[in-house]
Amino acid sequence: MKVFYFDIYGRAEAARMMLWKAGVAYEDVRVSGPTFAALKPELEYGQVPCLELDDGTKLVQTDAILAYLAATHGFAPKDPMDCYKAQHLLSYVNEDFMTRKFYKWFQAKEEDKPAIIESLFATDVPALFAVLDKKIGAHKFIIGDTLSLVDFCVGGMIVNMVLNPNSAMKTQWEAAWATAGENLKTYVANFQAEMKEYLDSRPTGCTM
Repeated sequence: MKVFYFDIYGRAEAARMMLWKAGVAYEDVRVSGPTFAALKPELEYGQVPCLELDDGTKLVQTDAILAYLAATHGFAPKDPMDCYKAQHLLSYVNEDFMTRKFYKWFQAKEEDKPAIIESLFATDVPALFAVLDKKIGAHKFIIGDTLSLVDFCVGGMIVNMVLNPNSAMKTQWEAAWATAGENLKTYVANFQAEMKEYLDSRPTGCTM
């Protein structure tokens, strides 16, 4: 099995984490410009991440890859309401925050970035942390006391971006995290403890 992605955490890291937690051996193929150009014609939409199965089948699209891995390795919620809760939160984090808010900074012109960053950390990041703090219940993780798909995405987003010492916005993330609620901080500490061996051994120079 192979995971193809760039040498960053980004959209592939939840899959890498999930495979590690499931005890599945895989080849972590970190592509660059030339290697990505050679691979691109083999990809259905010309994009990574890509998960290549042992029989050569190539799976693409981040959410579809994660759903496949979760169903295959026992990380998919079984109760319909738990499925709703997980998907509800994933949609909020991935669509409402990452796509509509965070990527505005990533895609903006350089002269527009300072104002976008100021707005992001004045309004959007506190709102994100407040929602996550409220959604963390009495369980160790979001759905229960064992990791599920939503944790690899939400907990992963926090350790990959918010707590990433290589982030371009390290100072802003540190200040924002200091104000996060205790429910969220405890949850992230639980996630870090559960994934400690992986987090300690993965490449440390990566950005989100």
